[in-house]
Amino acid sequence: MLTKLKGLSTRAKAALGSGLALLVAAGVGLGVWQPWNQQPEPEDKTDAPPQQVTTPQEPKEDKGLRLKVGSQQVPCTLYEGDGWSIYVPDGWTVTGGPDGVSMSDGTSKLDVVRGGQPAYEGAFVCAWAGGNGTKARTFYAGVGGSESWTAAFGPFDQEIWDRDEKLATALTRTLKAGSEEIFADSFVLPSEPDWQMLEGMTVLFLDKDGYIVDERIQTAVEDYMLSWTDETKAAFTGQYRVNGISWAYTFTGIADGYIDVFRADVSYETAEGAAAESLLGRPMEIRDGWAQPKDGVLLALYHDGGSVEKTKWLDEGTVRSLPELAAMLKA
Repeated sequence: MLTKLKGLSTRAKAALGSGLALLVAAGVGLGVWQPWNQQPEPEDKTDAPPQQVTTPQEPKEDKGLRLKVGSQQVPCTLYEGDGWSIYVPDGWTVTGGPDGVSMSDGTSKLDVVRGGQPAYEGAFVCAWAGGNGTKARTFYAGVGGSESWTAAFGPFDQEIWDRDEKLATALTRTLKAGSEEIFADSFVLPSEPDWQMLEGMTVLFLDKDGYIVDERIQTAVEDYMLSWTDETKAAFTGQYRVNGISWAYTFTGIADGYIDVFRADVSYETAEGAAAESLLGRPMEIRDGWAQPKDGVLLALYHDGGSVEKTKWLDEGTVRSLPELAAMLKA
């Protein structure tokens, strides 16, 4: 079962000044200033007003904005755009304009963009694979059917990811569109799932068992080929080979659980004399009678962390953005 993450806040207690020492000092002062031969006035206990001792207060230091990240308090300033705002760590540079910013400390970077008509109505969070083993995470929200917000961190290598991923997430949660903190209660954060290549097979490890991805990939590729037009089918023999399988995306917020998306790199055997280069509607390389498109076949696995509940294949060539992919996965 998914749970929302909530930050815990702890603040050091400041010591209070001692009023007792001031009271004693005041008593000593009276003994010095009063002549010792002066006759004291008779004490009227009924009319004497109660004495009040005021303890001087130290002026409070203005510490500005603080963002809790783990056990640290990160000093920040407030960046205000056109009807929106977000925290920026002190020392970070900000570039951009009224509809978005890129904030960076020279190595890490968080990009925030306000868009127009949302391609996906609602909110989601997506972890995705960058090139050369890098990783990234994107928050997205379609607001009111008229605008959208995206906050993206990465892709970065493992060192920068481990160092600043929590900071980037905390900054994203401070984003306000008007008075609404649109990512304050975002779904459980997705990350790269536990998967491995074992004995030539791609295995996704869940709480209850290991799910072999290869078998469903083969079905997804065949279903994709069956969706081709008759003209496209005639340009190929129907033979294919899967060159590799890799994790591509993990979404939360679209369904009740997780959606892990794997990508299959596929080659298709061309028919002799066929002009296959102009088919499939995408760039591809043909070598030794095999066509290898730049885009692959996507397989989405819907699960609750324990077992896969359903699957769905997608043509990667039809995906132009994360919000559009999210809309396809929700449909």
